[in-house]
Amino acid sequence: QRNLGMSMKIERSTLDQVKARFAANKKKMEEKKKDYDLEQRVKELKEE
Repeated sequence: QRNLGMSMKIERSTLDQVKARFAANKKKMEEKKKDYDLEQRVKELKEE
């Protein structure tokens, strides 16, 4: 683990870092959802 540049000590994340990570994850989820919705719509249009 040391060789990978990962220290054994976990640095405390600041509140801002945690919030930023949550926001990034949320955005990713929403984008995935959007892509899925788009695919659904395209399928439905083709079926009509």
